[in-house]
Amino acid sequence: MEPSSSSGTPVRAWRDLSVAAWSVLLACIAVLVGLWGAGRPSAWTDEVATLVAVRRSMPVLVALLGHMDLVHGFWYVVVQAWTATFGDSVVAVRILSAVFTGCATAGVVVLGAVLAGRRLAVASGFAMLVLPVSTGAAIEARSEAFVTALATWTAVAFVLAVRERKASWWILYACGIAATALAFVQSLTLVVAHALVLLAVRPSGQVWRRFTLTVGCALAALAPFVVLAERQKGQIGWVEAPTAWDVARTLSVHEWFGGQAPFAAPAWLAMAAVVLLPWGFPLAWRSSPVPPRFWRSHGPSCPTSWCWR
Repeated sequence: MEPSSSSGTPVRAWRDLSVAAWSVLLACIAVLVGLWGAGRPSAWTDEVATLVAVRRSMPVLVALLGHMDLVHGFWYVVVQAWTATFGDSVVAVRILSAVFTGCATAGVVVLGAVLAGRRLAVASGFAMLVLPVSTGAAIEARSEAFVTALATWTAVAFVLAVRERKASWWILYACGIAATALAFVQSLTLVVAHALVLLAVRPSGQVWRRFTLTVGCALAALAPFVVLAERQKGQIGWVEAPTAWDVARTLSVHEWFGGQAPFAAPAWLAMAAVVLLPWGFPLAWRSSPVPPRFWRSHGPSCPTSWCWR
């Protein structure tokens, strides 16, 4: 699992200038996409809630969080710091969301580079740019883009901690878990996803011990916050429990494509083709009359496999 410097293989992304350049470029494009639509939609209910909260003084805001909206407290504090400099209009806060979308896009590029090389990193960055859920978060004065950025860079810290096996990355990973949970408490489920990744890659026992210790420390630090937040769950008691269909639709459509079902179907088909065709071509090659050495030399040029090399 050691990274290399080849353009098609995992790299030390934080030291690779081309990956850094691509991450900055795509982050800037993501910000511009968000800025393009920031001034057009009028503020809706949740955005108004953000604006009302951040216009309070800090003592009043703290008192508010004591009995409601604690799960949004971290976001409110960040926005309040931003609006102190750039104003508290809805457009100003939407600009902040666009900036965080850019940060998330840069994180996706770095994560792709660390996992699979520059080609997949750039492809992933462009995919991030066109996902409706990403562009939607970029023009909304709510915390979705903020949470996405935190979760993405936490994943980067996790992968580097496993690969580099340095205490500093594990510390950053713990801080990322805590920060992401403070911004969106349900993001603690990411820890389960990371544990499944470890089960798949089968690291050494030392990595498992460090992972367990890191997650344990983060959860211990978050325990008071989670307990206090749980006491405020009556604030959303009016929300009906989701059905199995609601959960399936959320996971397959809303979380990726912002509820745009017509966009979701062809997009999932395209992604399935990109993932499956590189495995399907070898099956066809075995039954082909063309000499195997031809496929060994020309097969890697398959359009759907270029980003995997």
